[in-house]
Amino acid sequence: HLINLGIKGKGILRNDGRLTDKWLDRYRHCETGGWWCSGVDIVTGAESDWGQFKPDSPRTYQEKKGFGQTKTKTIKYESPPKAKTEIYALRITLEIWQEIAQLNNVPMPQNIEIDEQTGEARNFWAWVLQTPKIPIAITEGAKKAGCLLTAGYVAIALPGIYNGYRQEKDRFGKVVGQPELIPQLEVFAVEGREINFCFDRDLKPKTKQNLRRAIVKTGKLFEAKGCTVKVITWNHRAKGVDDLIAATDVDYFHDRYEVRLPLLNFELADLIDLSPYINLKLNQRYLSESLKPPETAQLIGLSSPKGTGKTEWLSWRVDRNRKKGIKTLVITHRIQLAKALAQRFGIDHIEEMRRSGIGGVFGFALCIDSVHPKSQARFDPTDWEGAHIIIDECEQVIWHQLNSQTCQSRRVTILETFQELVRVAIATGGKIYLSDADLSPIAIAYIEKLIPDEIERWIVQNKYNSNRGKRKLVVYDGGDPRELVTQLKKAIVRGEKPLIHTSGQKQRSGWGTINLEGYFKKLYPQLKILRIDAETVADPQHPAYGCMNELNKILPLYDIVLASPVLETGVSIDIKNHFDSVWCIAWGVQTVDAVCQALERLRDDVPRHIWARRVGLNSSFVGNGAVDLKQLLASTHKLAIANIGLLQRAGITDFDGLDWNWQKAHLEAWARRAIIVNAGMKKYRQSILEKLKVEGYKIVPFDPDRDPELRELQQEQFKQTKAEISANKKAGYRQYCDRVSQAEEVSESELVELRQKRSKTETERLAERKGNLKQRYDVEVTPELVERDDQGWYAKLRLHYYLTVGEQFLAQRDQKKIISLMEDTGKAFKPDINQQSLSAIVYALKLLNIEQFFDANGIFSKFTLKDWFERLNNPMTRGQIKTILGIKINPLKDTPIAVANRILKLLGLKLECIGSTGGRKNKHRIYSGCKLNADGRDLIFAQWLKRDKQQLIEDLAA
Repeated sequence: HLINLGIKGKGILRNDGRLTDKWLDRYRHCETGGWWCSGVDIVTGAESDWGQFKPDSPRTYQEKKGFGQTKTKTIKYESPPKAKTEIYALRITLEIWQEIAQLNNVPMPQNIEIDEQTGEARNFWAWVLQTPKIPIAITEGAKKAGCLLTAGYVAIALPGIYNGYRQEKDRFGKVVGQPELIPQLEVFAVEGREINFCFDRDLKPKTKQNLRRAIVKTGKLFEAKGCTVKVITWNHRAKGVDDLIAATDVDYFHDRYEVRLPLLNFELADLIDLSPYINLKLNQRYLSESLKPPETAQLIGLSSPKGTGKTEWLSWRVDRNRKKGIKTLVITHRIQLAKALAQRFGIDHIEEMRRSGIGGVFGFALCIDSVHPKSQARFDPTDWEGAHIIIDECEQVIWHQLNSQTCQSRRVTILETFQELVRVAIATGGKIYLSDADLSPIAIAYIEKLIPDEIERWIVQNKYNSNRGKRKLVVYDGGDPRELVTQLKKAIVRGEKPLIHTSGQKQRSGWGTINLEGYFKKLYPQLKILRIDAETVADPQHPAYGCMNELNKILPLYDIVLASPVLETGVSIDIKNHFDSVWCIAWGVQTVDAVCQALERLRDDVPRHIWARRVGLNSSFVGNGAVDLKQLLASTHKLAIANIGLLQRAGITDFDGLDWNWQKAHLEAWARRAIIVNAGMKKYRQSILEKLKVEGYKIVPFDPDRDPELRELQQEQFKQTKAEISANKKAGYRQYCDRVSQAEEVSESELVELRQKRSKTETERLAERKGNLKQRYDVEVTPELVERDDQGWYAKLRLHYYLTVGEQFLAQRDQKKIISLMEDTGKAFKPDINQQSLSAIVYALKLLNIEQFFDANGIFSKFTLKDWFERLNNPMTRGQIKTILGIKINPLKDTPIAVANRILKLLGLKLECIGSTGGRKNKHRIYSGCKLNADGRDLIFAQWLKRDKQQLIEDLAA
């Protein structure tokens, strides 16, 4: 049967019809017996001829291992030789079918035919194919598929992990085609179907890598068809899912199924898998003082969920240090958090040392931005010999120093000072504490690579989950949070006191703290509302000023509290029975981890509500947005080399000996965290919900009333909320723009002084904003200019200026920017070079001939741009456009006009449709060129040109 299925042609049968001796001898071992397994042919619906035979006496062969060595390998399963592999779609009983239907909440079909001899309930797989709602589990091996079917899951099996797809090969065996799902899987790949991979758990590095590669490659083919792909994982010692259920029970597998990983998260799982590093596992509600690391350990990692007492445990360590005369340095990524921790630990904050009375004798707390010699701390790493360094929220602290704008101007100095600090402390017997609810190997490996010698590490992981199934999370769909805010208003009317987290703060953010505060004050003038954001906590005239250290005392005084990301990490709101609910609007600015952290700031077990964008904002992606480590590093390096090369070509020699090698450890940590951030942004809402589900939240989708009349009423309420929010924003924002334009004008020295002030009143903030705009554009500051600047006008105008009238000054501009990054160190961080440089972008725009669209009288259509578009559609060119301009071109879906407008948007320009031509079947639109000066940019360009010429004269004179 095996041979007949697999081989047809000459040399198989003798003249008398019997198989040749060659084939009889090859399969003689099967005569001792074994078992055969096949299933249903998914494509035809009939019984499948294809299958596998497992002989009782399997054959062996010698595998060559190199250097003349061989290894005996056993062939456990015999497949039809040279036949295309299929899948196992096993026949099932009526009882299993009923259990599957019940588990998936899908009705059974009528008149199911039962085979009297086998008990098979026929047409099961036809029913599955017709019901995309039913998820499919894919495993390896028939027995595992049978196990999952018995447990109530629709499962199919592959004979091998790479057998889910095929690629065409030429006669020499070279792959020439694109991978495609095999026909038996293709029929399942329909829009909306969920595919769950459930392959073996294997600890061998090579096998583990192969499993991951096979799942990712097959999974992406399903995703391309519109399927949702997830992966079921477990940490139990059992290898296959059948062994897992046998060793535990089916409920354990149900739990693992509930926390299955999205394909993208699974692809990056190794980057955040802490298990190889763990020395001690705990399952405690609170960390106790008795938890003591070995005295010899110098790198101590603490991974414990939010609200389990990490800060309290660290305070015990600080108190112990104080008694022993050991200094403690606490490093955070936010000033307010550093102040709160300093108070909690009984040490100084850097700003209070001179007036504290103890002058930092026990150590102090500061923000990572200040870890350099020129900060107010006058930071010197040699002052911390033998000290204990606590990096709280370490994942965010490390990411902040590697990627934040606030560190950019001093990045190289901060990184080198931090590295020297770590080395000095460790070399003199000190210790480093890494504390984070989401502690990952990224932070641990980064610190270890900064230290030249091997050190003893001790990593503790506390897996306690107090939320498991207890805390309700209501999830709102839609393109904006109007449904969430409508329900929030109803909760306030019922007398509930909400804590509201939102990503936005600024005046033009409709769903930010400022606009929501104004909106709620109009609706509920009788209620006390507190706004906590970067402005209010630093405004001496605002009630939120200095509140971060006294949250548990101040917040109970208010009925509604609105908080920006300033409250996302590092604080614990321990108030009980005051807030009735927590609400979150995640607009794609914060990382996935940060959003989840924000929801946990209030420790009280009250319901949570969340709305999140489906995809993060474009500005929140890092680098070229890649989620592949090699791809991100390669593109970052190529772009940096291109920017420096273009300056060298322009005759600038400052960077001829630029040192690239110093940043290897820093750049690798940056790239590893960047692809995690990009992966989260790529599927923002899904990633947030998956993480919260793992943390124990019970996800409840918001379901508008099903009664048609009430549902229609609700839809009207949602529209009304959106309209009211929009109107409130427009009115408030118009007033803000007027106030900025009417603010007091300040001199350049006064503007510098305002920028350096940490505490500012509203009047000072308005004056600073006006001064910045005046300096930036060098024209009168009008309300229209304020609005345009908020819309990102400056970056667009700047690029247009250096592409055209200011091109002669581009090289000098980039030269100054990069030199400012180097700070006389002779070094620059590659991501910062790429962020600050415009040379490569301008060069790319010229190569793309984007200036052809600057002719206002030009006429363009998909036909006139055909040759231009074909040049852009070259795979290599598409990749370079993505790397340099951040624009992705889809060769199958994009049109020439769409791509042209996408590129022109970088300059704040667009092609204007002026009509159409052609008949009904070949009708197409006609566009005119860009109207360059319709927005008055020519006046600004004239001022910039004048300024740059004057600066050139001064530079030459100097």
